[in-house]
Amino acid sequence: ETSLEVISTMGKDMQENPDLAAAAAEESKKTSLATKALLGKADGELSKQIMDFFSTVEHRKMLADLQNKCFALGDKIDKYTFRQRTSRKVSELVLKVCNEAKFNHDVALVCYCASMVYDAGFLSVPKSILTASELTMTERQKIREHVHSAAEYFDFVPEQIRPVFLQAAEFHHENMDGKGYLAGLSGAQIPLIARVIRVCESYISLTSKRAYREIMDSDAAVKELKSKAGVFYDSKIIDLLEKVI
Repeated sequence: ETSLEVISTMGKDMQENPDLAAAAAEESKKTSLATKALLGKADGELSKQIMDFFSTVEHRKMLADLQNKCFALGDKIDKYTFRQRTSRKVSELVLKVCNEAKFNHDVALVCYCASMVYDAGFLSVPKSILTASELTMTERQKIREHVHSAAEYFDFVPEQIRPVFLQAAEFHHENMDGKGYLAGLSGAQIPLIARVIRVCESYISLTSKRAYREIMDSDAAVKELKSKAGVFYDSKIIDLLEKVI
């Protein structure tokens, strides 16, 4: 049983394991105030903040350095979690979706960078847990909490654009029906970057080799995503994805 398999079956665990569900509910209560603070500005306001930040020549020069640092951190995450270039694959797909959605160029690049490193919290999960053949409930909960731990790896991100990175890390396991984790957000409550990553990450996972299931081709993967539109995924983002793959 790998960490990725645990993540993929977490919803089922919640239904079948009352203790895990209770622990998750308690975690959501503890983080409710922090969640409200992290959500901060609406997507449109945050996009404007990004555009304003990169309107100066000095700040525009930071983009190349930001991308390089995100490349390095993303590669570190993939190596630590035994994944094959997942950070690059997801981020490249996120960028295509953002461009198809006609995002501002700078906003799209920030989303691209954030989607390289949204899983940085896994670096705080002991490797013994990531390589375990079986996991206790406590260890499963530790994996769930990786979404909280990413912030400590984002010191290199300029403060003005860091909210996008934090939202990507914190909310990429939220579901459209409100039954994801950890905050239990639903629909448009979920930041746009997190909704985009949720779809793109799942597509990459479905079309990649996994020990616990067969690889799907592109058509089958999209069909699978569409079957869970409005439950797990934002249907509009699935439509955008279908246009760029």
